[in-house]
Amino acid sequence: MELPRNSFKHALAEGRQQIGLWCTLSHHMAVEVAAGAGFDWLLIDTEHSPNDLESLVPQLQAAAAYPGTAVVRVPWNDTVNIKRVLDIGAQGLLLPYVQNPEEARAAVAATRYPPAGVRGVAGTTRATRFGRIKDYATRAHEEICLLLQVETEEALTHIEEIAAIDGVDGIFIGPADLHASMGYTGETANEAVVPLIEDALRRIRRAGKAPGILTADESLARRYIAAGALFTAVGSDAGMLAREADKLAARFRAPARRTCGGPHDRHRPRRLRRARRRAAQASGGRPAAGQSEPRRARGRAEAPRAAGRGAGRRGAGRHLNGRPPGAAARARPLLRRTNHRRP
Repeated sequence: MELPRNSFKHALAEGRQQIGLWCTLSHHMAVEVAAGAGFDWLLIDTEHSPNDLESLVPQLQAAAAYPGTAVVRVPWNDTVNIKRVLDIGAQGLLLPYVQNPEEARAAVAATRYPPAGVRGVAGTTRATRFGRIKDYATRAHEEICLLLQVETEEALTHIEEIAAIDGVDGIFIGPADLHASMGYTGETANEAVVPLIEDALRRIRRAGKAPGILTADESLARRYIAAGALFTAVGSDAGMLAREADKLAARFRAPARRTCGGPHDRHRPRRLRRARRRAAQASGGRPAAGQSEPRRARGRAEAPRAAGRGAGRRGAGRHLNGRPPGAAARARPLLRRTNHRRP
């Protein structure tokens, strides 16, 4: 079995622009959805995302079915972290917070087997296709793409020295931490910092290495590309999901209109409730919605009684609520029949 070819590494060496996406949702389904979009590379983050080795393996497997290359950002520039991520098959690494040439050399050594480095040897890992790639130990470094993250004002002063180290394929500018190191915490596009980022990208390119950057601002991404960025992440899966979910919810968030009456009537303005009561009285004294059937029957019976009592005072010919005076007597049997329950 042949050693897999790292198309991302070779594209950077040839100076071809690589557009990528930051993947932080920490699930293989999210990675597969992003990979199907056609990005040249996907950054699977384990520094600021709840990823571990067990969740990382299915994400690498999901990305492997598509042309784009998976690059893993390890939590720290640490030999153990680097070794374990390489052993599960990652061929692209991004190492955070590299400050100087000494740390850059240590990063390179962690990706090389002795005598060139300090990576531990294991024969049946996923990286070796479980022992099926016979020359993996001697050729693995040929397809490993090592990217170092420079993200402080101090580190910017060492760009040329870091770029000169053999085994470094690219240098990534971390915009958020760079802003924070310069006193602009929480910002990523301050005009006092953006020109320094552009200058750093040009310096990396002149030094013969690939410059990289992350920004979800399209105009800023194009500005960085014009300055020389070769591997450019133009958004993140979590950011896109959150922003698009906000927009969709906002389009359907108009307050619902209630009709008069019903169980929500208590929330209507008081004047509408008074109007409803007046309408009920004008319609013959019908009980409000929700009364039980016996109460409705009593309501029908009481009105004729009142009519009978008032007939002697106001005259036998007068009706109350449109009923004749003798209707009360006829209503009483109806009331008894209505309330009677057979055993």
